[in-house]
Amino acid sequence: MNYQQFEDLQDPELPPKTKYDKTYDADLIPPDFELAEIHRQATRVGEEIEQDEENINRCPCCLRVVDRKIIKMNSNVNRLSFLGSGLPLYFNFYKYCVIILVLLFSTSGDYNLITNYAFGTNCSDFEDDQQVTKNDCQADFITLVSLANKRYNYSLMELQQMLNLVSIIIIIGLEQSILNVILIHLSPSDYTIVIKNIPVEFFKSTDDTISIEIELKDYFRRYLEKNVPLDEKVIDYIELRLKKNQNYTIPDRIVDINLCYDLQELQKIQNQKQNHIIKKQELLSKLFQELDPDDPTLQLVNGQYGNEDLNKIQIDINNVSQRLTSFHKSFDETQYQKKYFLGQAFLTFQWASDKDAIVNINSTTSWGRFFGQRSQLDFEGHYLIVDEAPEPQDVNWENLHIKNREKLLRRIAAIFLGSLILYCTSQVIFNVQKIQQAFIQGADVVIKRLASIASILIIMVNYLLAVFIKWVASLEGFSTTTGYHISVGTWSGFAQFINSAIITWLVNTLYIKNYFGEGGLIYNQTYVFISNMIIPAVLSLIDPMYLWKNYKRHKEIQKGKKSTLTQEQLNLLYEDLPESLSDRYASILKTMFLTSFYASIIPVGILLSCISLITIYWTSKHNIISRRVIKNSYSSDLSIEMTENLELILPIYCFSNFWFEYVFTEGAYVSSFAVIGIAIGILNAVLPMQDFNIAIFQIRTAESSIHPFSKVYLKMDNDYARSNPITSWQAKQKLIRQKTLLVAQKMQKKKSVKPESASPFKPPLNQLTEN
Repeated sequence: MNYQQFEDLQDPELPPKTKYDKTYDADLIPPDFELAEIHRQATRVGEEIEQDEENINRCPCCLRVVDRKIIKMNSNVNRLSFLGSGLPLYFNFYKYCVIILVLLFSTSGDYNLITNYAFGTNCSDFEDDQQVTKNDCQADFITLVSLANKRYNYSLMELQQMLNLVSIIIIIGLEQSILNVILIHLSPSDYTIVIKNIPVEFFKSTDDTISIEIELKDYFRRYLEKNVPLDEKVIDYIELRLKKNQNYTIPDRIVDINLCYDLQELQKIQNQKQNHIIKKQELLSKLFQELDPDDPTLQLVNGQYGNEDLNKIQIDINNVSQRLTSFHKSFDETQYQKKYFLGQAFLTFQWASDKDAIVNINSTTSWGRFFGQRSQLDFEGHYLIVDEAPEPQDVNWENLHIKNREKLLRRIAAIFLGSLILYCTSQVIFNVQKIQQAFIQGADVVIKRLASIASILIIMVNYLLAVFIKWVASLEGFSTTTGYHISVGTWSGFAQFINSAIITWLVNTLYIKNYFGEGGLIYNQTYVFISNMIIPAVLSLIDPMYLWKNYKRHKEIQKGKKSTLTQEQLNLLYEDLPESLSDRYASILKTMFLTSFYASIIPVGILLSCISLITIYWTSKHNIISRRVIKNSYSSDLSIEMTENLELILPIYCFSNFWFEYVFTEGAYVSSFAVIGIAIGILNAVLPMQDFNIAIFQIRTAESSIHPFSKVYLKMDNDYARSNPITSWQAKQKLIRQKTLLVAQKMQKKKSVKPESASPFKPPLNQLTEN
């Protein structure tokens, strides 16, 4: 937005570092490269360095702290909790997957591998002139360590299934502790609830003197006064402050309420402006071929260019910018607030314990509301729905206007599109497998082995599949980015598993019936395990997209004054790549499902997958710490959902144990332990294990902070007002004034001998705050 939102708020008494001496103009062409570099440093992953406000450097466009403490590779992942609880949980998810694979190999995989190689006798060496069929097992480095080499040794197979059952029981116990992690970082969501079902029509029917914000604040103040006494620790805190300062004023229990609005009209105006900017950039590119960037006709003076065509476009941009400014300013009036209000709001409390109490008393579930469950919050005949608020950066503000009915239709359409895409990619792999078998039947040994490597194509197909699934998920209209990432991680994980494991299994089961012959199931899947270990790890280490962005950044620097990017576009170019945990989770799920499906016949695959996960863990940690920007806060819901998906490895493992034993022995032998494993796997899949996880092995967080929101507010990188596109401009201006006032008062305190009893800074949104 082309607002002068970050005006020079300099005071001659303030030190230079607190002066916002750079004005941020998002539409500036050519852009300021120094400002973009400041933005890059401010968006890096790192902890804010503890220092007084007067010494803090902040990015003029986002107000994030520039000076940050780099996190080392050997640091505990819990230090990343300031980026959202989902990030340390993501790394713990990796660790537990590795532990599962290690235990799986230790309890049954090592026995399987050793007995296959040392005691198996069912794969033989064939002479070059001998005719080898798909039912013959050629002894080589792949088949000798596979189940095919001992498929007729029933005593070894029986003990194998017994150990597989032990693995199943151990994994069930281990899965329950995946989410057991301590998270201690304070964020705006620790003090905030999300309110839904606020009666929009009621407010539209009232006159303009009735404010939505004031009415809701007053309602919750009365509710707190009547139903929620102050927490004992909060009382102790207040008493302690009163002892230290008799003039201490007890702050209001309600800090702020941020209303959610329909942003469709705003998006239309922004799109119009962007179209004009594109025209301006295209014209400048042509003019720079003939004129020097310093040519007087290309200089913007008092909002006008000397070049007539360029000036016409600039007038269009200015007009649309004025419309944007007017649109934002209109929300100062209650009539416009009521016009665009969606019936949702984020209410921030002064004390985290008040937030917890409100949620505990009034939380409901979707199914509970369907069967008549209601909260105690009756507001003008409507029962308000309250819940834990997502982090400010987790909210998709542009999607909040989408009604539940439309979301349902979008989800149905997404399922159809996702299924269609999965079918198409599966058909590609299916036909590649069939063509591969045709090569094997008529070619020599070298070509046969080369044909087996065709299964590496699965990696490429899965990459394209993941891109399409992310596109489909973006159409579903999730109100949070966590919801989007849950959809992508789940869909992509299962789809890649189907392409990597199930399609090959179906081809060999229904058509080819080649399990251990040359180019058969064992060969194909061994190559898949090897490629899955090498390719993702190498790509993660090299990070080609990071190198590509660095290259584009370098090319833009070379353009200098001939750059036609806006300041906003250059800032985005200077940012590191945004991290997408959904892609990572999908890859982990695919690896775990693939391993559990083929662990019984390819035990070496457990080791290869374990190496893969360990390698990706460290390369992923390195990339997040030094090559990524975390633009959205990931909540624990993402990890909980992925953990629920991970539990499907048990029924998959149990089924594959039973099936492959039956097929490899040609139905002559099936262990009772395999049947018991099937029963356990079905029960684990049917029972509500997610509820069991949350109830018994909850995510342990720090106790509710006893510090009021107004005391920790200025230390937070973001809040709901700054994230909301409607209120962000005013909120950032207000934050600058508060921080400037804080510095001025601290400097005044240093000069004065008298003790200061007034508040050190203006409280947010006119609320009483700490002294």
